[in-house]
Amino acid sequence: MIHVEPNQKNYFGSIEKWEDIINKIPSRTISIFILDSNIVKTIPWDTIRNNNNYLKRYDLTTDSLNKLNWTVTYP
Repeated sequence: MIHVEPNQKNYFGSIEKWEDIINKIPSRTISIFILDSNIVKTIPWDTIRNNNNYLKRYDLTTDSLNKLNWTVTYP
């Protein structure tokens, strides 16, 4: 899990190209979940997952990421 402060940016690099990583996934889609840090600190992960306690979910393909210039912004 990566913590990013409000109004801040973070770069998620990889030795392997992200396109290659995504293309290995059967759905060819990655999911990014935005979570409230207070919820993560106080609620067990199984509960968070089972109750969908996330602020936003992004399901992204390489095409959608290209359109976003590989930048995911919340909100």
